[in-house]
Amino acid sequence: MLLFWSALAVRNFGVGGTTLLRGADRPYVRTEQRHAALAWAPDVAIVMLGTNDSCQNGQRRSWDQADALGRDIRALVADLREVRGDVRILLAGPTGMFPDAKNLTPARVADLEARAPRLAIVRAAKREAARELEIEVRRLDARAASRLDERRRAPDD
Repeated sequence: MLLFWSALAVRNFGVGGTTLLRGADRPYVRTEQRHAALAWAPDVAIVMLGTNDSCQNGQRRSWDQADALGRDIRALVADLREVRGDVRILLAGPTGMFPDAKNLTPARVADLEARAPRLAIVRAAKREAARELEIEVRRLDARAASRLDERRRAPDD
């Protein structure tokens, strides 16, 4: 078993603040990390998507492109399959909105509360595309993972 685990390589090609939506203000498709991920041609790809796609405020207008969610999910899967036909793809996210988190400004709370209902639309588009493409959908609990990470940190971290 030890040999198996020593043969694994895990890499994070995520870019905070980017969107799945190609027509939005900060699309992942235009990042260096996307090109690096495709060049790596992973055996397994966990794609966390959708949270930033729900943005619609004075600074970001991603949600204007929401009709393209299914198309852009399919395009991302096609890109991954083009570089490795047998890639196992798991779609995760979007993470929930946490307007009850500590130290948020009233404006941030209002933004998160406005975005929260949009996540159901993102999830539905993800599930529909996953069914069509025969890929897995996974739920990742970001809040639980964050709490676990906080417990593992030393007090001075």
